[in-house]
Amino acid sequence: MASIDKHKNQAEHNFKLANSLGDGEYRDWTITTCFYSALHFTNLLFLSDPKIGHIDDLFTKLNYSTDTADQVKQMSIHAFRESIIKRKLPSIRTQYRQLREISEAARYLESSSGMTGPEYIKPALAQHALNDLLTIKTEVLKLLK
Repeated sequence: MASIDKHKNQAEHNFKLANSLGDGEYRDWTITTCFYSALHFTNLLFLSDPKIGHIDDLFTKLNYSTDTADQVKQMSIHAFRESIIKRKLPSIRTQYRQLREISEAARYLESSSGMTGPEYIKPALAQHALNDLLTIKTEVLKLLK
């Protein structure tokens, strides 16, 4: 399992890459790295909370527990993570969800428009994602102090 330092290093690495890609030609990758950076930043906060710890371990533990409600057992890991963000980090809930949704559209071409990632992700959307990521990073680091 990755340590707090490893998640912080990966979050910062992805943050730098997302900002270097910006709203240029590879803005679909800007979106993807924004999402993965946000994921690692939220992991920092979860790991610092002994009641949560590593989110993947908690998800697995709850899915194999006989005391866990069926609604948790039917969640994806991303939905589970978002349910914890909703409770523990409501100030970044919307930004995190938006990053996940647009990164999925960029990666899996799920847009009903039939466009590829670079066609679908306009410069303004990439800039919006960078702003959302900065909000998430700022909030998480503030809470860790």
